[in-house]
Amino acid sequence: MRGSGLFVGENGIATYHHFNPIRDMNYQFVRDTYELELVAKIMNRNRLISLWKITVDVPDGAFDPRLTSPNATVFLTGLLNENPMFQQSRSAIYETEGPAVQAAGFFIGQRVKENPGECGKAQRKGGINMKSHLRTLSVALLAMVGLLGTAPQLWAEPFSQAKIIIEVNASAEDGGIQIFVDGVGWNRLEVFDPDGQTIFDVSGSNSVGVTGVTELFFESAEPSFQDLPLDQLLARFREGNYQFEGITVAGGRLTGKATLKHNIPAGPRIISPLEGETLFPTVPVVIDWDPVTDAFPGTDLSVTVVGYQVIVERVKPRPLLVFNVNLPATVTQVTVPAEFLQAHADYKFEVLAIEQSGNQTITESSFKTAP
Repeated sequence: MRGSGLFVGENGIATYHHFNPIRDMNYQFVRDTYELELVAKIMNRNRLISLWKITVDVPDGAFDPRLTSPNATVFLTGLLNENPMFQQSRSAIYETEGPAVQAAGFFIGQRVKENPGECGKAQRKGGINMKSHLRTLSVALLAMVGLLGTAPQLWAEPFSQAKIIIEVNASAEDGGIQIFVDGVGWNRLEVFDPDGQTIFDVSGSNSVGVTGVTELFFESAEPSFQDLPLDQLLARFREGNYQFEGITVAGGRLTGKATLKHNIPAGPRIISPLEGETLFPTVPVVIDWDPVTDAFPGTDLSVTVVGYQVIVERVKPRPLLVFNVNLPATVTQVTVPAEFLQAHADYKFEVLAIEQSGNQTITESSFKTAP
C-alpha cells in the first residue's frame, strides 16, 4: 500500500495524513499485522530515509459491519501517544455523513462529504477530502518533517561530534581528508557532500549491528601531489556543509553537519633537531619550529593557526612507542623527556600546524640516539 506524498518545505509541516491502497485494488483491512512506515525523500537523492515505523495488530471484530461500504474510512488512534516524539499528536475524526463509532481502539466513520463547505470544515479538524472510493487507512501522524539538511531535525538526535578536515603532508607532498563522528550507539551512517551526493555509507551487521557503534574515525588515501595535485583534491572535496545521517540501534535518527573549508596552513619549519641528527639518550630532546602564519603554497586563503601537535615515535627497536602532545599556538617548542628515550634507537617525529578550520599540515623529521 502506498502513502500519499507530501512536499515538506524548509519550515517543515504538521498535518494528519492518509494512505491509499493501490488504484483499482479492492484492499480490505482484515485481521493481520500491519507495518506503517514514514519515509522521506530528499530532492536530488535516490535513497529513501526512514523516519518512523510502527507495527499495528488488527484483531478480529475490530471493524463495524458498515465497512463493507466502499465509502468507509478507518482511523487509528492511541498508537502514538506513548511515543515521546508524538506526544502532541491527537487522532483526527472526520466530519461524516453518519455517526462515528469506536471499536477496539479504532474510530470508524463514513466518507467525508465532498461539497466545499463541508470539506473546509473537515479539514479544520484534520480531515482530508478523500476522493477515492476504496477504503482508506488514515493514520494520525504528526508529520513535522523538515527538509533534511536544511530544516530543523525535529525527530533526530544530534551526533555529539561530526568533523571533516583536510590533512596535508608538506614533507611527503600528499594530502587527503579525515572524517570523525561520535554519537549514541548507531548501526548505519551516511555522509553527504554539499551537492547531496553520498560520499560515505557504512552499516554494522550481526553482532556489531545489534550492539552499535559510537565513535568512527577514518582517513582517505593520500595520493601524492604528482598523482592528484592539491587543487584537484580541493575540487573533489569542495568547501561547504557535509551532512551526517545515522540510524541508532533502537531505530532512531541521528543527524549532524560539518563544514569543510580550504584554509590550509603551511608546514612548520623545524629548527631543531636536524634531520637524522644523533643525540645523547640521557639528555632531553628539544623540538623547535618557527610559528606558522602563511598559507600552504598554491593556496591563497588566509590562515589562522590555533595550535600545534607533536608526535614522536620510536620506530626501532620494536615495539612502537609514541609520545604525543597538543600545544597552543603560542608555543613553538616541546621537550621530549629522557625517560622516553633509549640508547641506540631510531625516532621519527611530526609537527602539525592546526588551522582554525581544523585543517592541518604536517612536517616530518627524524633523529637517532647514540649507543
